[in-house]
Amino acid sequence: MNEATYLILFAFFAYIFGSIPFGYLIALGLRKIDIREKGSGNIGATNITRVLGIKWGIIAFLLDASKGIVPFVICGYFLPEVLYYDRGLILLVSSLSIVGHDFSCFLDFKGGKGMSTLVGLLFIFDVNIALLTCAVWLIVLFVSGYVSLASVIASLSMVVWCIVINPSVSSIVFACVLSIITLWQHRGNIQRLFKHTEKVMFKNNFFGIKN
Repeated sequence: MNEATYLILFAFFAYIFGSIPFGYLIALGLRKIDIREKGSGNIGATNITRVLGIKWGIIAFLLDASKGIVPFVICGYFLPEVLYYDRGLILLVSSLSIVGHDFSCFLDFKGGKGMSTLVGLLFIFDVNIALLTCAVWLIVLFVSGYVSLASVIASLSMVVWCIVINPSVSSIVFACVLSIITLWQHRGNIQRLFKHTEKVMFKNNFFGIKN
């Protein structure tokens, strides 16, 4: 098979692997509940934490993060020359795992918000971009108390970090497209933020101000 065929196959694998609803399966197996009917209705780590506790939230986060890591590693293993000369291309192919998480073929093309998978993919692609994006997420979370606001601002900051640190066409396209997807997936959260009805991760933020 030629390189293009491999990339198409890996893109398909990334989407299918990303579609595995780990959070949904954890809640179903552990409590016999549909996590989509509890808390915020999301299948991601944040809602798993709210409903099942921090331990299972961490497990869900790690499993969802692996969705971004595994396709990148496998694709790079079989196409080492592409990994060496154009990591951004493998980044784009592997980003289908985020699409799979957000629009899972196993859940009627619905899913999570994709942040855990995005973090996993960023770390395997470029640690500096990942650390800066996560730093923005943590700062906004501790200042505001809102996970959704932290996710939106962190995803927008990712565009800046990619331009500054790894200004390849592939990485910038990836960052811009994923930021748009993140904004779309958080559109309900953004509306609730403006209405002051969004749920907080903790009631008092970093400055001790009650949300």
